[in-house]
Amino acid sequence: MAKAPRRATPRRAAPRRAPDNNAAVATADTASTTLRRQIFFWTATAVLLALFLYIFSGILLPFVAGMVLAYFLDPVADRLQRLGLSRLMATVVILIGFIVVVVLAFVILVPVLATQMADFARKLPEYLTRLQSLITSFDPKWL
Repeated sequence: MAKAPRRATPRRAAPRRAPDNNAAVATADTASTTLRRQIFFWTATAVLLALFLYIFSGILLPFVAGMVLAYFLDPVADRLQRLGLSRLMATVVILIGFIVVVVLAFVILVPVLATQMADFARKLPEYLTRLQSLITSFDPKWL
């Protein structure tokens, strides 16, 4: 013989109580404590980040430069991928292009800088005599 399903007995709603002022105070204390914790956490995090940046500032430049290059060259790699190259080949093409640009910059800039440095070295004695005459003819009344 099968058992008949149990019928759920209706539950009576709990009687409504008047608002408790202690509950409101407890909620305000909890919110205040939470806010203090958050302020402490973010202040400690900011201090630790500043300390990290101060300690490792000498070695972070290559990493930051690499991230900037990756950020700006990612659309180029995406475009090369859409043209049919794999991601590896797109990276190789970008790297070869970068090396060519650097070599061309050195080929163009080194002779210009060499001639300017030679010209500066040739004119340096004249610049020093002009500076010396300017210093000796200085009159404090001009100030």
